[in-house]
Amino acid sequence: MKVSWQVTGIRKDAWANANRIEVEEDKPANERGYYLHPDLYGQPAENGVSRLLFPEDRREEEKWQEMRKRVQKV
Repeated sequence: MKVSWQVTGIRKDAWANANRIEVEEDKPANERGYYLHPDLYGQPAENGVSRLLFPEDRREEEKWQEMRKRVQKV
Protein backbone atom coordinates (compact mmCIF):
# COMPACT_ATOMS: atom_id res chain seq x y z
CA MET A 1 0.00 0.00 0.00
CA LYS A 2 1.27 3.47 -0.90
CA VAL A 3 0.23 6.45 1.22
CA SER A 4 0.80 10.07 0.24
CA TRP A 5 0.27 13.17 2.32
CA GLN A 6 -0.11 16.81 1.48
CA VAL A 7 -0.21 19.45 4.18
CA THR A 8 -1.34 22.96 3.27
CA GLY A 9 -1.82 26.07 5.30
CA ILE A 10 -1.98 29.83 5.25
CA ARG A 11 0.84 31.71 6.87
CA LYS A 12 -0.26 34.44 9.23
CA ASP A 13 3.06 35.88 10.34
CA ALA A 14 3.99 39.53 9.78
CA TRP A 15 6.28 38.94 6.79
CA ALA A 16 3.75 36.75 4.98
CA ASN A 17 1.00 39.28 5.60
CA ALA A 18 3.15 42.08 4.19
CA ASN A 19 4.26 40.05 1.12
CA ARG A 20 1.25 38.08 -0.07
CA ILE A 21 1.63 36.23 -3.37
CA GLU A 22 -1.10 36.81 -5.93
CA VAL A 23 -2.69 33.56 -7.01
CA GLU A 24 -3.15 34.74 -10.60
CA GLU A 25 -2.34 37.83 -12.52
CA ASP A 26 -3.64 38.93 -15.90
CA LYS A 27 -1.33 38.64 -18.86
CA PRO A 28 -0.31 42.03 -20.30
CA ALA A 29 -2.42 42.97 -23.33
CA ASN A 30 0.57 42.89 -25.70
CA GLU A 31 1.42 39.29 -24.68
CA ARG A 32 -2.08 37.87 -25.21
CA GLY A 33 -2.09 35.24 -27.95
CA TYR A 34 1.54 34.33 -27.25
CA TYR A 35 2.77 31.29 -25.31
CA LEU A 36 5.70 30.59 -22.99
CA HIS A 37 6.08 27.17 -24.63
CA PRO A 38 4.23 27.33 -27.96
CA ASP A 39 5.38 23.85 -29.02
CA LEU A 40 3.44 22.29 -26.13
CA TYR A 41 0.25 23.76 -27.56
CA GLY A 42 0.92 22.84 -31.16
CA GLN A 43 1.80 26.44 -32.01
CA PRO A 44 4.72 27.64 -34.15
CA ALA A 45 7.74 29.20 -32.45
CA GLU A 46 6.64 32.61 -33.79
CA ASN A 47 3.81 32.53 -31.24
CA GLY A 48 6.27 32.41 -28.34
CA VAL A 49 6.47 35.30 -25.87
CA SER A 50 10.26 35.34 -26.30
CA ARG A 51 9.83 36.29 -29.97
CA LEU A 52 7.66 39.19 -28.92
CA LEU A 53 9.95 40.42 -26.14
CA PHE A 54 13.31 39.80 -27.88
CA PRO A 55 12.87 40.46 -31.62
CA GLU A 56 16.65 40.71 -32.13
CA ASP A 57 16.94 37.02 -31.14
CA ARG A 58 14.37 36.25 -33.84
CA ARG A 59 16.61 37.75 -36.52
CA GLU A 60 19.54 35.66 -35.25
CA GLU A 61 17.44 32.51 -35.33
CA GLU A 62 16.27 33.26 -38.87
CA LYS A 63 19.91 33.52 -39.95
CA TRP A 64 20.62 30.10 -38.39
CA GLN A 65 17.57 28.56 -40.06
CA GLU A 66 18.71 29.86 -43.43
CA MET A 67 22.18 28.45 -42.84
CA ARG A 68 20.70 25.04 -41.89
CA LYS A 69 18.68 25.00 -45.12
CA ARG A 70 21.83 25.67 -47.15
CA VAL A 71 23.74 22.91 -45.37
CA GLN A 72 20.90 20.41 -45.90
CA LYS A 73 20.98 21.08 -49.65
CA VAL A 74 24.67 20.07 -49.81
